[in-house]
Amino acid sequence: MKAFLTGSRKYGTPKPESDVDLVVFLTPDDLESLAELADAEGSQMVSCYGAENLSIRFGRLNLICVTSEPDYEVWREGTETLHAAKPVSREIAKAMFLGLEARARINRAKKDAAAAMALAADMAIPQPWGEPTELEF
Repeated sequence: MKAFLTGSRKYGTPKPESDVDLVVFLTPDDLESLAELADAEGSQMVSCYGAENLSIRFGRLNLICVTSEPDYEVWREGTETLHAAKPVSREIAKAMFLGLEARARINRAKKDAAAAMALAADMAIPQPWGEPTELEF
């Protein structure tokens, strides 16, 4: 398991009552087990910046659970970038993570499109969409 501290305690200005935010990389099975335990303990489960990220709360401990390496890397990169610019407001942090997530989704879509085009070429399927266009971001 991989995990690291994020949130106001890493890059913001935490208050004594601030949550402890921990990003945790889990297998889907471990996430399911943890979610069941969280339900039994009465903690909250909410979406967090994307479908594959789940925030499970145990009191003031907020586990940001990710099950894919790209999502984990988005959180790691964002946390390191924000830590270097510390202190950072919650609004700026949210904007940073949403931008990084959008970039990761675009990169995944580009890889999926390239794989589909390669498969179509291997199967000798005509490509009605023409030549691929390079997108710049």
